[in-house]
Amino acid sequence: MIIKPKLMVEIEPNVRDICAVISAALIYYPGQEKEFLQAIRDSADKRIEELEKK
Repeated sequence: MIIKPKLMVEIEPNVRDICAVISAALIYYPGQEKEFLQAIRDSADKRIEELEKK
C-alpha cells in the first residue's frame, strides 16, 4: 500500500492567490518550488491545448 498526501485548494483564479497557495504549500514541501511551478505550467499548457481545439 502506498499512502500519498494530497493537497487540494479551491481559489478564485488570480496570480496573487496562486502564489499564496504555493508559498503556503512550500512550508510542508520545502525545496520543491520548481516542481510545483512545473506542474502548474504543465496543467496550463494542457488546458491551453484543449481550448485551442474548440
